[in-house]
Amino acid sequence: MASHRSAFKELNQMPAKLKEDVECWHHLITNGNKQLTSYAKTYSFILMHQNELNCGDRKTTRRTQESIDHLSVRLNKNIFVLKHILEALRLTRDRIEYMWQRVRIWNDDAHLKNHRITQKLNTSKLHNLLLFLHKRYEYEWEVKEMVVLGLDDDNVEYDVEILLAAWKTNRHAGGFEFNAKLKEFYSSIGQRRPKFLK
Repeated sequence: MASHRSAFKELNQMPAKLKEDVECWHHLITNGNKQLTSYAKTYSFILMHQNELNCGDRKTTRRTQESIDHLSVRLNKNIFVLKHILEALRLTRDRIEYMWQRVRIWNDDAHLKNHRITQKLNTSKLHNLLLFLHKRYEYEWEVKEMVVLGLDDDNVEYDVEILLAAWKTNRHAGGFEFNAKLKEFYSSIGQRRPKFLK
């Protein structure tokens, strides 16, 4: 019974943790959008300046090279921040996976399966939501990882727009079904939905 008590306590705390992780994920993706958009603009400026390198006298060439060097520093800052965002997304994904694994075990226990966390949310419903989110965030994280790793590629100039679109699309952690599940979750815990779900 003591193990049931600790399980009930952990279950009752999970919705608040999940809400925090969902909102953290969205915030990180939004920040990543800004960083990647900045990266794409900076990269286009570098390409423009590189075309000018052979067109001027020595003084103009030196100034152009200084501009390129300055822009390259900015690019590296974008990549640095995006790598930190990717790591934070991984940690968020892993926390949701951990919650799902815990609830999966309890979902097989007759006493815990029908435990009402709130009036509209029981263990079984939380299990299904966590399974859904775990899969979706896993797939989405793999896309984001591919984007960030793609920025280190030597041929990135041909792929910047594709990488930007891949980051912004959120095919797995977005869309009607995903948002509907989150809206239902917020309703079940009696919390106001964040603006990104309105």
